[in-house]
Amino acid sequence: MDEKPTPEETARWQRRFASQANNRAWTLAEAVSRTAEVDEEMVQAAHAAMHFWKIVGTDNNRAHAAQLVAHVYALLGLPGTAAHN
Repeated sequence: MDEKPTPEETARWQRRFASQANNRAWTLAEAVSRTAEVDEEMVQAAHAAMHFWKIVGTDNNRAHAAQLVAHVYALLGLPGTAAHN
């Protein structure tokens, strides 16, 4: 089990994580109501998407990730943080 994944395999998983985190954040953002715990999950998912898109995404992916993070913070009433992203 000492086999290391190839760079292509690692990138494939990172794209998968980015996509899943992105989709999860948008699903939570579209919810009619959220608990504080769900709000925290939404923030973490948006940041995870941004993290992985910065590694393996295109300029377009990174721009959408920044927009997602800003949208999440705006939903939470944190406009200063939203503007930063």
